[in-house]
Amino acid sequence: MLKSMMQRLFRPGLLSFFGLILALLICQWLFPQSHAFVIAAWQGLMLLGLSAFWLFFAVSLLPQRIPLITRYAWLIDGTMDEPKRRYTRRVTWAWVALLGWLWLNKLQIILPDPACSVCLPLSIWSDLFGLLLMLGLLGGEFLLRKRLFADQSQARLGVFLWQLVQTPLSAIWRFQPPADSHEAKRQTS
Repeated sequence: MLKSMMQRLFRPGLLSFFGLILALLICQWLFPQSHAFVIAAWQGLMLLGLSAFWLFFAVSLLPQRIPLITRYAWLIDGTMDEPKRRYTRRVTWAWVALLGWLWLNKLQIILPDPACSVCLPLSIWSDLFGLLLMLGLLGGEFLLRKRLFADQSQARLGVFLWQLVQTPLSAIWRFQPPADSHEAKRQTS
């Protein structure tokens, strides 16, 4: 179990991201005079990451597409009825709204000067606040789903988070609903 978790955690794309962060930290340590460059690179990296996540969620809401959270729910639970489909679509909209707000907030902080040393503490607090908001949305959605779909939801938050981590992004992105499912035909129409 630990081996599979480590393989999922250390994928090539994720290693590239961690490698870039490590390179920025080493650059800051070796060349303290390049402080402005490291701050600007970090801000750009965060803005790029938020853009990618927002686009990933938003594209799934286009017509003839299955919303991202619906895909997760379908892969984790194996079935999808009409009320759950509507609910997961709304949750995907909530993620799009939150990620869009975080992107605009980050842009507002770095737009005047990406290398602004005064902006760094504000940006760090903004990033931490954004992380707390994302964790709050994830936890709040879990509690609401437990209340609305008591017979279908996972019993504990840990089990739910483990199932999220175990679901590969490639399966989410390439997801096709079962062809014999009546809900699948309604979902993609």
